[in-house]
Amino acid sequence: MAQEKSSFQKDLSPIQGYGLAVVSVAVAFRVDLSLGGRIPGLFWIAIALTAWYAGIGPAILALVLSILTVDYYFTEPRFTFAITRAEIPYYAAFILFAVLIIWFSAIRRRVERELLQSQEELQKEVAVRTEQASLLNLTHDTIFVRDMTEVITYWNRGAQELYGFAPDEAIGKRSHDLLKTVFPALIEDIDAELRRTGRWEGELRHTRANGTQVVVSSRWSLRRDDLERPVAILETNNDITERKQAEQKFSGLLESAPDAMVVVNQQGKIVLVNAQVEKLFGYQREELLGHEIEILVPERFRGRHPEHRTGFFGEPRVRAMGQGLELYAQRKDGTEFPVEISLSPLQTEEGTLVSGAVRDITERKHREDDIRALNQELTRRSTELESLNKELEAFAYSVSHDLRAPLRHVAGYTEMLQKNISSALNEKSQRYMITILDSAKRMANLIDDLLAFSRIGRAETRESTVSLEQLVKEVLSEVKQDAGERKIAWRVGALPNVQGDRSMLRLVLVNLVSNAVKFTRDVPQAGIEIGCIENKSDEVVVFVKDNGVGFDMKYANKLFGVFQRLHPTGDFEGTGIGLATVQRIIHRHRGRVWAEGLVDGGATFFFSVPNDRR
Repeated sequence: MAQEKSSFQKDLSPIQGYGLAVVSVAVAFRVDLSLGGRIPGLFWIAIALTAWYAGIGPAILALVLSILTVDYYFTEPRFTFAITRAEIPYYAAFILFAVLIIWFSAIRRRVERELLQSQEELQKEVAVRTEQASLLNLTHDTIFVRDMTEVITYWNRGAQELYGFAPDEAIGKRSHDLLKTVFPALIEDIDAELRRTGRWEGELRHTRANGTQVVVSSRWSLRRDDLERPVAILETNNDITERKQAEQKFSGLLESAPDAMVVVNQQGKIVLVNAQVEKLFGYQREELLGHEIEILVPERFRGRHPEHRTGFFGEPRVRAMGQGLELYAQRKDGTEFPVEISLSPLQTEEGTLVSGAVRDITERKHREDDIRALNQELTRRSTELESLNKELEAFAYSVSHDLRAPLRHVAGYTEMLQKNISSALNEKSQRYMITILDSAKRMANLIDDLLAFSRIGRAETRESTVSLEQLVKEVLSEVKQDAGERKIAWRVGALPNVQGDRSMLRLVLVNLVSNAVKFTRDVPQAGIEIGCIENKSDEVVVFVKDNGVGFDMKYANKLFGVFQRLHPTGDFEGTGIGLATVQRIIHRHRGRVWAEGLVDGGATFFFSVPNDRR
């Protein structure tokens, strides 16, 4: 009945609606006229019918026609539209009641239309859901839906085949209770991730209706309503029981291997490791599984390693150990060590996997390095004495004549060009000129330092008793001028007398203290300490300590080499010869030089010289 009424309302055109208003009023007039005008409520019925079937516009027309008809035919004086004062309340009440009828009919009509529309939408939704459910029943995947209280509301055929529960046995039950779910983590943590991201993936252990257990790869998707409130969870499960059993067998083979064994999938994720990997790399197994293989690769190679990995998966082949590749791995503590790695591709249902056997060859590399170092040392010592003096003489001559003169020409002509044509140069060209001048000056300083370095090797050592206390005062007086207005906390301990060349030892202290001032430049409150460690032997150990940028101890062996720098020239100026000069001087005094430091934790430089005890 409601549907017929709705279709009737939809079929009325505007002309038909207004025609209905005229006809309904005419019928009411005819009936009321035949009854002697004793039932004015017939016009209200006509207005109500018009409002119900034709809407507000035609209903208002019916109201107007009703008032005119009643006034003309049934109100004295008849056959005139004149209204007396006494009739005004009657017509007001008539109009008010008619308006209420129109309003009620309009509201009722709108509510009925919305209800019908909701019914139609519900029927469509039911049809869509029914079709979706039938489609889900066609798949062999296990799919079921549960509400936010874990109660199952949908159970497809795949779920019935896997677990053995019929839909009427599963729907209405709590899924975790029905399947006796064993979770890989706390259910509270899983629920929190699901609500935060809208999905969760992991492995679950379920119990079938016959009591047997099954391992599934489970994927959960959260459904929300229009207000973003969670209302249901779609769970899709795939049986991976056989795969897990095969993995356990394969894992047993891995565990028996003497080398560290790692299995990686095509995405570069680690899927299996053995106990030797934990022992060699320092990781727990859980810390590696699911992570990319680059976690075991040194940071300096990580950027390029994915490209090599992708290339290997593109053309997988067996690669045996010892093919001449120099490879390194990285432990959990960040230390690197040399390794040999063999690779073997494995074809599985999930695609190609690669197993890698990793062998630590640190001891062998040490032996090879020791042998290589001994050979190099023997070769160096056999030729050093013969060529040292000739090289130094040739070097000094080259520096003083062959290098300095062209460098002066470069600097001089560049300065002339800068003065003469600077106005015609653009900003980029002027920057080139400045770069040339700065490079020439730096080269000149480098030549001077090299010349001084070579002279130290040839200069005769003039040993005498040297007061380190007086020598430090002179050095500080010189260095403080270069430090300018910087606030540096100086601490100078008691210093003894030593045996040595005064000018050379002064150069050692100037280099070390200047370095301490330079590398504390960016420290808000710089602190430099100079002292000594006097022991019972025939030597005195002097140290210069600062709280500057420090250095990494793994590069300590490079500190005293010529041109060796641990910091960029743009951050700290220098030629990389100062510490080499320090070492050469101290070695000429039959002493030792070494350093200790920590990145951003300061550095301490030590040197030993003979004391003044006779």
